Amino acid sequence: MRGLRADARLAWALLRGSPGSERWRLTLTGLGAVLGTGFALAATVVAVIGTRFGGGVPRYTNDLLNESGLRPGVIAALLLLVLPVLAFIGQCTRIGALQRERRLAALRLAGATPRQVRRISALETGAVCGLGSLAGLAGFLALRAVLDAAQGGSGPQTWPTDVPVPWAAAVPVVLAVPALATLEARFTLRRAGADPLGVVSKGRRPRPRVGRGRLALWALAPLALLAATGLQLLNTSVLNGGMAMSAALVIAVVVLCAVALLFGTAGLALVTGRLAARSSRPALLIAGERLQADPWAAARSHAAMLLTALIGVGFVGVRRMMIDYLDAWPESFAINSAFYTDGLNLTGLALLIGLSVTISGLVVGTVESVITRRRTLAALSATGVPRSVLSRAVLLETFLPLAPTIAVATACGLTVVGSLPFEGTSLPLLEPLLTAAALLAAALLATTASLPLLRRTAHPAELRYE
Repeated sequence: MRGLRADARLAWALLRGSPGSERWRLTLTGLGAVLGTGFALAATVVAVIGTRFGGGVPRYTNDLLNESGLRPGVIAALLLLVLPVLAFIGQCTRIGALQRERRLAALRLAGATPRQVRRISALETGAVCGLGSLAGLAGFLALRAVLDAAQGGSGPQTWPTDVPVPWAAAVPVVLAVPALATLEARFTLRRAGADPLGVVSKGRRPRPRVGRGRLALWALAPLALLAATGLQLLNTSVLNGGMAMSAALVIAVVVLCAVALLFGTAGLALVTGRLAARSSRPALLIAGERLQADPWAAARSHAAMLLTALIGVGFVGVRRMMIDYLDAWPESFAINSAFYTDGLNLTGLALLIGLSVTISGLVVGTVESVITRRRTLAALSATGVPRSVLSRAVLLETFLPLAPTIAVATACGLTVVGSLPFEGTSLPLLEPLLTAAALLAAALLATTASLPLLRRTAHPAELRYE
């Protein structure tokens, strides 16, 4: 315990003495903690609606908050928004790893063990997220006060500002966000401080040795799983076994598709990298060599984007089919049609919030990739490679592995949607395909946001600092 306190004090000292170049990374990390704390606190408030702690019978303009059977879905949606926030914090933690390696090398030379160095790095992230959690709590209370003043009166409210904050659950939430961020940073920086001299190898990294069998497994796992899930979902005997059986099967298939996509991204990145490396175009050649050198970098950066594509395409398809189903049977849903559409709209809003966090994480991941390869990019620029070629190479590093995996995610989502029992409706194709194209375009735009940093980094003068 004494050693942990000493490491925590040292982490706080390093945090206070961070150079100006790392303040924006720390600011982004704290912002992620603010968002995660806000989402979790909102979930705790919704959880006490209708209980003896929530002030009696709820009266809100949205039936999702009035119905006790639907509030768990709202709570689950708010908690799921914490996942892209944690992915965003993980991306922020990786930024500036090389600079931290040099700083932590001094600790190794002073006698610190690799375990202590990794713990200090993780506690540094935890301290930033702790400050962000406190700021998130203050912002949440301030927002509640503003909404409460705006919703004054005795009529039904739009937001549950009349429900008291459950401090017995809010305090653990404020503590849990930095704790989760610390554990995530501990795993992300598990190789930090391995070299006591702080010397970053400037030689060329060996390409990963991947056998053809494992490569085929990585590349074909999403396609094989797509075929298997299609056969399962088209099995009418299983789907007719009841709503609970159908829902359980759909959830299981979505989870399996997500796992296959995450594991298949590295293989698809390696395959597309090998194909691009055969091209005679400089941008394709550079992008292909990068994807071959580190295919797992694409998997880490694009993981949240793939999950967003799978869930987003499925949601758009379900929304269109449900609206068509309500229009096909107006006499059955004339009274409650607004209830369903309002629920769909709120779900879409939650997905948009998650997408914005995911896009921000992709921007941070691209920036981290550019900063990590600053010496390589500067060397390419010094040999005469135009910066426009380097810019296209960075865009291709995002497009080449992400385009096929988003296509597979779209196919998986459409397969799941097509199996749902909505009578009188047909499988929508236009809206899900437009959604997939919009997600890919958003990813490319997010990558474009890092190009100004590339122009400054890919300068021969940067070689003086290496």
